[in-house]
Amino acid sequence: MKKHRGYGFKFVTGLSVALLLIGTVGSASVQAEEVQESITLSPPTKHLTVDAGAVVRDEFTIINYGDTAYDFQVYTGPYSVKDEAYTPDFTSQPANADAYRWISFEKATWHAEPKQTIHIPFTMNVSKGATAGGHYGVIFVETQPKTAESTGISRKKRLALLLYSTVNGPTETSGKVASIDTPWFTSVPPLTSTIRIENTGKTDFAAKTRFAVMDLFGNVKYQNEQEAYVLPNTTRAVDISWDKTAWIGVYKVHSEATVLGKHTQSDQYVVVAPKWLLFILALLVLLGAIQIVRRRNNGSTTAFRPRR
Repeated sequence: MKKHRGYGFKFVTGLSVALLLIGTVGSASVQAEEVQESITLSPPTKHLTVDAGAVVRDEFTIINYGDTAYDFQVYTGPYSVKDEAYTPDFTSQPANADAYRWISFEKATWHAEPKQTIHIPFTMNVSKGATAGGHYGVIFVETQPKTAESTGISRKKRLALLLYSTVNGPTETSGKVASIDTPWFTSVPPLTSTIRIENTGKTDFAAKTRFAVMDLFGNVKYQNEQEAYVLPNTTRAVDISWDKTAWIGVYKVHSEATVLGKHTQSDQYVVVAPKWLLFILALLVLLGAIQIVRRRNNGSTTAFRPRR
C-alpha cells in the first residue's frame, strides 16, 4: 500500500513540474511574439532665417527603430504657448503663428519599413507680405493604425517638429530676466529655483540659464546648464531643481541667466529640514523665552521687596 502511495506521489510531482515547464515555455513564446514599436523624429525643432517671398527647401528625418512597418502622415498646424510653463497650444492662431501655412510636402502619406530611415523633404513658400520678426508653426508626423485583421501598430502616435522662422527686416529684439525665485526653506526635496524670462520684442531668442547647489564649504553638489527659447510677447518660467538633498542641511543655491547679452544672477541660502523639526525648535525657543521672562520677573520682585 505504501509502495502505491509512493508511485502516486511521484506521478503528481512529475505532472506538476511538466505543467510548470509548459507554462514557462508558453510565457516565453508569448513574449517572443511581442513586437517592438518605435518611431523617432529628428530634429525636434528647426530654426530658419528667411526673406519675405523666399522659397526655402529643407527636410527632417523619420527613423523606424521598431520591428514592424507602418504608414504615417505629415501635416502642419499653428504653434503658440498657453502659459509661463510653456504648455504647447496647437489650436490657437495668433498673428505670428502662421508659418505652418507656408509649408508643403511632396505627398501626405509615407511608409516606413522596420529599421528604415526616411528623409522627408518640405518646401517653405514664405508669404511676400510676411512682417519682419518671428513666425511659428509645427509639423506633425502621425502613424496610421493597421486594419483590425492585420498585425502591427494598432493606435495612432503623433510627433511634433516645432518651426521657429525669422523673417529678415527691421524688427525689435528685447527681453529681460523678470525674476529669480529660490525659496529659502523646503521640508522635502527637491531644491528648486524658478527663472522668469520676459520677451518684449517681435522675435524669439535663446536664454542661457545655470543652476548650482553648494554646501557651506563651497563644494558643488549639483549644477545644470540649459538653453530655453522664448517667444515674442511671452514670459517663460524656467524651473530648475535638485532632488538629492540630505534630509536636513543648509545649501547655497546659485541661479543665473543670460538674456541678449545681459547677465543676471541670484544667490540664496536654503534650509532643508522636516517641518516637525522646525516646530520643535520653535517650541524650545518659546520655552526658553518664557523662562528668561520668569527669571527677570523674579529678580525684579526680589529687588523691590521692602526690608523689615
